[in-house]
Amino acid sequence: AAVPVLHHVIVDKNLEKLDQAQLSLLRLEERISTSRNPESERMKKMLSRREFLKEKISSTFSAVKKAQEDSKLDPRSGYSYIILFRSQASATIAAQTLLQDPGGDRGWNVAAAPAPDDVNFQSLWLGPGQRWYRSIVALVTVAFIVSFPIGVFTSSMVALTAGRGYQACF
Repeated sequence: AAVPVLHHVIVDKNLEKLDQAQLSLLRLEERISTSRNPESERMKKMLSRREFLKEKISSTFSAVKKAQEDSKLDPRSGYSYIILFRSQASATIAAQTLLQDPGGDRGWNVAAAPAPDDVNFQSLWLGPGQRWYRSIVALVTVAFIVSFPIGVFTSSMVALTAGRGYQACF
C-alpha cells in the first residue's frame, strides 16, 4: 500500500480548532439541558453562545475541507510516499534496487521506519484527559512498586527474626 505524504500542518491546526469548538458546544448543550430557569438572562447568553459555536463549527469545518484540498495541491506534498511492505524481504529488495517511474528521472529513496526506541513519544500530542490518565496510572504503579516489595521484605525479616529468637540490639 502506498500512502502519499501531504503537507498537513494547516489541516491539523483547523482540526484542533474544530475539536475545541465541538467540545465547547457539547459542554454548553449539557449546561442548557440542566438549566432550571429557561427565561433567565444567563440562559439567553448561553443560547446566543450556542448559535455562535454552531456557526464557528460550520465555518471551521469548511476551512478543514478547504485546507485538505489545498494540501493535495501544495508543492511540498506528493513527492514522498509511505510504502507498507508485506515482508521484510520485500522491503530489502526495494531498498537494494533503484525503483523509478517508467520514463521518469526521479529515483526512489528507501529507508526503514524508525525503531520504537528511536521515536520521541513525548513530542506526540496528548490531550489533557490522556495526560491526566497517564499521570494517575504512573503514580499508582510507582506507589505499588515502592510499597509492596518493602512491605513483603519487612514482614519476612520480622518473621525470620522472631523465628530465630534474636533480640534487637541498639
